[in-house]
Amino acid sequence: MLRLFVPAGAVPDWAFAKAGQLLHDPVTGRVGSYDAIRVYLWIGMMPERDPGLDRIAAGLLRKLQETGALPERIDARTLEARGSAPPGFYAALLPLAPADARPALEEHLARALKRGLYGDPPAYYDQNLVLFAQGFTESRYRFGADGSLAPAWETRCIGRAR
Repeated sequence: MLRLFVPAGAVPDWAFAKAGQLLHDPVTGRVGSYDAIRVYLWIGMMPERDPGLDRIAAGLLRKLQETGALPERIDARTLEARGSAPPGFYAALLPLAPADARPALEEHLARALKRGLYGDPPAYYDQNLVLFAQGFTESRYRFGADGSLAPAWETRCIGRAR
């Protein structure tokens, strides 16, 4: 389904499929923004991901490379971009981004960190996206193939007792 919805490398906020045909939301159209950002995060954290899904962020990452920033809104088909993304958008791409794109994402997050919170003013949604993304990229937790949560503190040390 995702391959059908993201031919250009950006996820729309809402989309429908009928008999294999892509239908965009009649209200929001093809725009990808706040509702879509969590898709990149969750796919990046999947335990066993189809490598073909890595391209779902290609359009957004191309915009980051071209302009030095992520857009707040992007047309999922044409990649026409508008606005300036909040800090949580940069964080949400971390688990999915290739290694060469991570420094730019992390740089934006470092600049957005003010008084211990992300953004000015800090927003709840941004804090949560950063929390999930950084916790995952720092290997503080993983998800099992069955959807179970595997926190780092649950791993066992195997070794000899002294």
